[in-house]
Amino acid sequence: MLRPNGVLAVFDGNYSTTTVALGAHDPLQACVDAMMAGSLTDAWLMRRLPALMRDCQLDVIRYASHGYVETSEAEYLLTVIDRGADMLEAAGQIGRELAAALKGEARRRATTGAFFGQIVYTSLVARRPVSDG
Repeated sequence: MLRPNGVLAVFDGNYSTTTVALGAHDPLQACVDAMMAGSLTDAWLMRRLPALMRDCQLDVIRYASHGYVETSEAEYLLTVIDRGADMLEAAGQIGRELAAALKGEARRRATTGAFFGQIVYTSLVARRPVSDG
C-alpha cells in the first residue's frame, strides 16, 4: 500500500533469461533450467510487472534492464549449475556420475575462459498518483 504520491521501487531477476548455454542443446543449461523450475515461483514476473502496476493504478516512472554476465569469475552461476545438477539427480533424472561431470564441466569452462553465464535483472519505479478527492 502506498500513500498518494508514494513511490515503489522493485529490482529483481528476469529469471526466464538465465543462461549458461554456449550453443543449442548445451547440457549445462539443463542444470540451470532445473534449478530455476525448482526454486522460483514465477520466472516471468518481471516481464508482467508494468501491467501489474497499471492494474494497481500506479504510474510506471521507469522500467529498465540490467544485464549480469559471468565468464571466468563464475561464482554465482556455478552455484546455480550445482544446485540444478543436484535437483536433477534427486529427481532421478540423472545419476551421481553425470551430476558430478556437469559440475566439473562448468568449472573447466570457468578455468579455461570458456564459461558464459547471463541473467537479465530488471528495475521498476512506480508512483501512486495524488488522488483528486
